[in-house]
Amino acid sequence: MPNKTKIRFQNPNFRRKLQEARDYKRYYKKIPETKMGIFLAFLHLDSIFGKTIAFMIFLLFIYFIYAPNFLTVKRVEISGADANAKPTVEADIKEYFKSSRFWPQSNLLLLSKKNLSIYLISKNKAVTQVAYIGKDFPSNLSVKIEQRYDKFLLKNPNGAYVLSNDGFVDKQLALENLSSTNTPYSGLIPILSEKDEQLYQGQRPQDEEYFKNLNQILSLSEKDGRKITAIEIESFEHANVSANFFEGYQIKFDVNSDLPKIFSQLRLLLKQAGEGRISGVKYIDMRVKDRGYVCYKEALCAQEAPVGTTTPAVLN
Repeated sequence: MPNKTKIRFQNPNFRRKLQEARDYKRYYKKIPETKMGIFLAFLHLDSIFGKTIAFMIFLLFIYFIYAPNFLTVKRVEISGADANAKPTVEADIKEYFKSSRFWPQSNLLLLSKKNLSIYLISKNKAVTQVAYIGKDFPSNLSVKIEQRYDKFLLKNPNGAYVLSNDGFVDKQLALENLSSTNTPYSGLIPILSEKDEQLYQGQRPQDEEYFKNLNQILSLSEKDGRKITAIEIESFEHANVSANFFEGYQIKFDVNSDLPKIFSQLRLLLKQAGEGRISGVKYIDMRVKDRGYVCYKEALCAQEAPVGTTTPAVLN
């Protein structure tokens, strides 16, 4: 009787299948060794198709960032600057766009408002502050600045100086050049200082807060319809300032006080004094907290810190 087992092993088909079974290796996914390979595997982009998609996304990213496109700033609107300052501000903004080759600032999506503000203030002397930067997508940029301009004419025993609205010395003038009323500086607000001191261009005789408060006094006075013709100070180191008004009287302020509150009290005091008696007022002292003192020209009044017995009118 023939051996069936022997016949089966001699069958070529069987031997082939047996060899395939011996050589069988289970499929496994190769673990990537590089960081990029691990990253692509995590995103399921390690296949040829995935790598193609990743490359296309990368090219699209490069296009949006570096190539001129619909996000590139095409129009810049500047407000708060006069006709002379506006072109220089616009030119500085365009220079800022070119300031970094590796991070295109002209792309509205990537533009840093903070860095643009710092650049304009440090680069352009006409800019004191950048009040607002707005991105109007896709390609418009709005910039509102606070402009530096000549506002004060400081006179002291040493000479005369043109000061900007935020207190920087712009230039020194000879006193003889101010003898005429028709000068380029006749429209500036005079500050009359008793202190004899030499100042230099670019110097600020007192900090920015001091001049902000001076500007607030001028603004609040103008809002009330009263024009200040000059400001008198002992020196910039003292907080006491005296504002001379067009109507002929003087108001004494502490420049570091709550000025909106002081002007609210001043309005009440002037109302009590009566508009008809304003011409007879010598000075009004608003330096004492929650009190105002009116000194009339015919009265004996304190010249320094006021006391209640020396003034004819008191606001409680």
